[in-house]
Amino acid sequence: MSVVRRQITNATLKSLRPAPIGTRVEVFDSIVPQFGIRSTDRGVHSYIVKARFGGSKNQARRTIARVGQIPLAEARAKAKEWTEAAALKRDPAEEARKAKAALDARKTFGELAEVFIARHIRKQRRAADSEREIRNWVLPKLGKRPLAEITRKDIAHLIGEIRDRPAPMLAHNVFGHIRRFYSWLLSQPEFEDLVAVSPCDRIKAKDLIGEKHHRQRVLKDEELRAVWKAADTLGYPWGYFYKLLLLTGCRKTEASDARWGEFDFKARLWTIPPERFKSDRVHLIPLSPDAATLLADMPRWTEGDFLFSTNQGRIPINSFSKAKTRLDTLVAAELGRVPEPWVIHDIRRTVRTRLSALRIPSEVAEMVIGHSAQGTACDLRSAQLS
Repeated sequence: MSVVRRQITNATLKSLRPAPIGTRVEVFDSIVPQFGIRSTDRGVHSYIVKARFGGSKNQARRTIARVGQIPLAEARAKAKEWTEAAALKRDPAEEARKAKAALDARKTFGELAEVFIARHIRKQRRAADSEREIRNWVLPKLGKRPLAEITRKDIAHLIGEIRDRPAPMLAHNVFGHIRRFYSWLLSQPEFEDLVAVSPCDRIKAKDLIGEKHHRQRVLKDEELRAVWKAADTLGYPWGYFYKLLLLTGCRKTEASDARWGEFDFKARLWTIPPERFKSDRVHLIPLSPDAATLLADMPRWTEGDFLFSTNQGRIPINSFSKAKTRLDTLVAAELGRVPEPWVIHDIRRTVRTRLSALRIPSEVAEMVIGHSAQGTACDLRSAQLS
């Protein structure tokens, strides 16, 4: 390794070149002798300081920063500060590492989850559903907990509570979100010191929750009538939301996040854009007379464009669990008994089943609920107008 000593100036920085292949070059300052610049054969130039840190008998090199990250004057001042600390048998780099570790130990699950949602979840196809499930089921339990304190037992307890509601499919979804969160965290260099291993390791979803079973629940006619009447009692926005699901068979978030600009009332057509549709393509839903009448009876907002909203259309409805609990109470009152448990997605299955009962061709019934085969094109606008 080649060592040179001279006064380091801004001109010195401009003249820096990669060291010869297989070597390192260090240039030390004549003003602060322990301060220098280290250049590698790959052209990496770093401000360094050499001293006997922490009372050691041997000199050690500490990197202050890459050249260009901080001004020369700041780097020289930092080197002088570290040299003085070394004379007092201190090691500023180790102190900084411990301070960072202490700060990292106080970082909460919620702080990192917000970064995960912003950088990763919102780029996914089911972004709205995934973010909602994390906010509704994970953050209330783990959000304020220091990340370093969360254990495998905590994860298993949280998932077990959801499983025992009973909501096994939701439990599978939530466990998947948590597992992906830790995998993402471990893949990010900036967070590599926060967690050494995922607490989801060695947890098998099949053992904790059970096998994934596709739901087969279909609402009976009397239950459909009870849901419709309960929706009347709920009123806007939730009652209208449930009625639109019953009339179209669309997915929950396709309805909840709908905007008035998606509707062509003259053509009686609802166009769901690719970014809101599961298959990343445009989905066209012809509006039946009942659906058109329902929409015509809804309020139109001046502050936002969302159909279903509790704040003048600025953001869509989002308290699905609370609304479903209210609906279930009203449905039970209409029926005079508590029905077999059902979830919102069961409405889609019911619509599809009823279409088959009406002898609607299978390929048409599938397209009605947005299940057309990959690569199959169907221009419902043309079909409707022809």
